[in-house]
Amino acid sequence: MSLAEEDRLACQQIRVAGAVVEGGMALTAWGIGWVLGMDVPGMIQSTGSAWAWSVGATVPLVLGAALLWWWNPPPVQELVQFMLRHLGPILRQGNWLDLLMLSALAGLGEEALFRGVLQSWLQEHLGLWPAILVAAAAFGAAHALNRFYFLLATGVGIYLGWLFFYFENLLVPVVVHGLYDLVALSYLAYYSRRSPSPTAGTEEEPE
Repeated sequence: MSLAEEDRLACQQIRVAGAVVEGGMALTAWGIGWVLGMDVPGMIQSTGSAWAWSVGATVPLVLGAALLWWWNPPPVQELVQFMLRHLGPILRQGNWLDLLMLSALAGLGEEALFRGVLQSWLQEHLGLWPAILVAAAAFGAAHALNRFYFLLATGVGIYLGWLFFYFENLLVPVVVHGLYDLVALSYLAYYSRRSPSPTAGTEEEPE
């Protein structure tokens, strides 16, 4: 089997895995919410202002990611290489619809679970900021590809948790999360396709 054929097969597997994991996370969040008496779908209110604020609220995350990419410290280099190794096929062979699907499902599934269910439940028992911080730490732990990314994802989780509280609308963190992922994956796809050997380097997992 040629490298291109292997990439196409791996791309299909990543599509399915992404849909199952992220879509399953959304269904899990709605199921847990139902058990706890929460109307998780009802937390999403689609209004023009919510969409506009969501786009604007994505800008600080994108600028922060661009700054980190420009600075390029060793933990960022390790993270990028890890992403290129594990998502390389869909970055090289996938199209923008693949990236959009993965980003949208990640935004919906993860925000429904970490903000819609976990943060809301914790807020009832611990108060606002403990709920935001604990939910953000859990979000960071779920993204702990290395120590740096745990801290980075926790910080992003605090920001998303504050957005959920401030706008009282789960749509805002869902869209911000999805748009940020779409921008990041699109840039990684560009970087992967222009690199002669995107998976070159050490095969060790990030520490």
